[in-house]
Amino acid sequence: MTARERWVRTLHFHSVDHVPDEEFGYRDDTPTRWHKEGLPREVDSSDKADRYFDFDRRAGVSGDIGLRPPFEARVIEETEGRRAIMDGPGITYIQPKDGHSTIPHYLDFPIKTRDEWQRFEERPDPADPGRLPRNLPEMKAQWERRGVRLSAYREHI
Repeated sequence: MTARERWVRTLHFHSVDHVPDEEFGYRDDTPTRWHKEGLPREVDSSDKADRYFDFDRRAGVSGDIGLRPPFEARVIEETEGRRAIMDGPGITYIQPKDGHSTIPHYLDFPIKTRDEWQRFEERPDPADPGRLPRNLPEMKAQWERRGVRLSAYREHI
């Protein structure tokens, strides 16, 4: 059973050989630590780690799934050890300055009221032609031959 067949069968409540099991990626400093703990050095990407750990795989769909236009990303506040940043989606979070990767500590989000939603709702315009890759027809042909599910995600490792 392919990973794609497993996902489709699971979503339709049919029996499968095992429950789909995927990782969403790995923090930048995770493989470095794992290499020190015995992970083979050639396992140096999310795809290779998924294969090594025998996770179900997925194919990434390229394109711009973010806000168009995005908010202007900027540093809101900076101290000796951290930065408060507002990113393109308009989310404000804390980022450590020492370079280690971590789950963000979120401080604020762009939508809290109906008025904010009404000002925001133009940004996720699905008809914006800049969202789609130029080679979409070739990519669609490749996707038809896949054995894995499609996912919009970014590689982390």
